[in-house]
Amino acid sequence: MRYLALAANDERLPDTVRTAAARMVRETGDAFWERRRERNIRRGVTGRRRTVTIFSWDPRKLAGEAYPPEAAVELSTQLQAWMTLEAAATLDG
Repeated sequence: MRYLALAANDERLPDTVRTAAARMVRETGDAFWERRRERNIRRGVTGRRRTVTIFSWDPRKLAGEAYPPEAAVELSTQLQAWMTLEAAATLDG
């Protein structure tokens, strides 16, 4: 996604290429965000609760389907989603 975002912002590339790259980044970022799930977890020995955002490993699936309640969540899938969202944030317009 990082490289697609770079391509989308590179004025040396044809408009059709830039538009296609931007669309892929935006649509994937939107899919991750729209299908996320908020989950309350207990933290540490104090037992304080906090809300975390869980993203699916597949942007076409709801996060609740990809990671049912109490399922272990893989860090790499969360990084994938956040990197996609960060790439989308660099796009013009």
